[in-house]
Amino acid sequence: MPVVGQERTFRLIDRLRAQANWNGRDVQTARANPPPGWVIAETEVHVHSSSNGSRSVSTLASDSWALSLNEIKMHYDDKIEAAASDGKQSVVVMLRRAKDEHVAMFHAHYTSHNLVEATVTARGAGTFFDQKRGWDEISVDAKCIYLGIPS
Repeated sequence: MPVVGQERTFRLIDRLRAQANWNGRDVQTARANPPPGWVIAETEVHVHSSSNGSRSVSTLASDSWALSLNEIKMHYDDKIEAAASDGKQSVVVMLRRAKDEHVAMFHAHYTSHNLVEATVTARGAGTFFDQKRGWDEISVDAKCIYLGIPS
């Protein structure tokens, strides 16, 4: 089970490829979300092969399966209340600190992008006698941060 704030890299798009004959054009697009509870911090594009091709990768806002801010607060408030009623003041202090850090992390990353969209384009080149095809093939990794999922 991941820990809140943990960072991990996922391969979200693997070997997206466009290929065109000498007089054609090919465009391929793929979209991917990180696993539930994870949000994208940054992406890295790996170009496997390219000849007369191009690519674009964007991170966009999308539906997210992470905890809501209210769920985070309620989760901590329940535990803080239980610790306070048991007279465990050091646990209350630790939980309040953890809650503040989790809420701050939520604000910093939840509104960030949570969908990767990659597009590869290939164009052919040359003449009827000098036919050259085009291609572009990429993979996209995303460094993600775990915010938690609803229980």
